[in-house]
Amino acid sequence: MVLAIADEFVVDDKRFRLYADDGWLLFREHPDCAECVGTISKTALGFLVTAWALPGPLIFEETLEEAVDRLVAIDGSHGR
Repeated sequence: MVLAIADEFVVDDKRFRLYADDGWLLFREHPDCAECVGTISKTALGFLVTAWALPGPLIFEETLEEAVDRLVAIDGSHGR
């Protein structure tokens, strides 16, 4: 599997990188590694957000940007 970098950004001194393939994977970058925050899939109902730190109810967002924001918010409440 080859993933393309779709976006890179910093929120509250945390560096994130969004990768794209058939869907999207959001990683929080660390100096020596990267930690997957979750995945985003395009569905008929919108963008399905799957947060690895918060398994549970299905979360749908209308746009990719909102889905990424949701994962970043979940990471902020469960991150190191």
